[in-house]
Amino acid sequence: MSNRFYTREMDAIVLAGGDSRRMGFPKAFLSLGDTTLIETVISQLQPVFRRVLVVARNSKGLRDLDATVLTDQRLERGPLVGVTRGLAVSGAPWCFVVGCDMPFLNPEVIKRMALHIDDCDVLAPRMAGIMLVKKVGLKSHTLIKDD
Repeated sequence: MSNRFYTREMDAIVLAGGDSRRMGFPKAFLSLGDTTLIETVISQLQPVFRRVLVVARNSKGLRDLDATVLTDQRLERGPLVGVTRGLAVSGAPWCFVVGCDMPFLNPEVIKRMALHIDDCDVLAPRMAGIMLVKKVGLKSHTLIKDD
């Protein structure tokens, strides 16, 4: 029996937090063609995953998105707070985590990554056809070369 996961069994977590100090407004709402960065990210993830969760400190402007919007009012800051909130709500065996400012996702690469998560805690793509798998808490790495 295979322990491989497929993306339709997984949730996607889109991190849309941040203070927007440099820009003056949330980068999630930057225009990209006829839409925004976050709308582009969500539209790419929806056909791939069972559910898309958007995590932000403030839901202002996010309620009309075609995704489940989560807020976290913790005093702590940073992307790990958003990841923790998304994982707490998800219930999926695995989650794909991405920033709201990453509109050029490749669904085929994401699906291929999902085929390699059966024996690891974290999976991250790496350039030059190599995927790096690092077991959390261990100092060892496993390299998986794409065929």
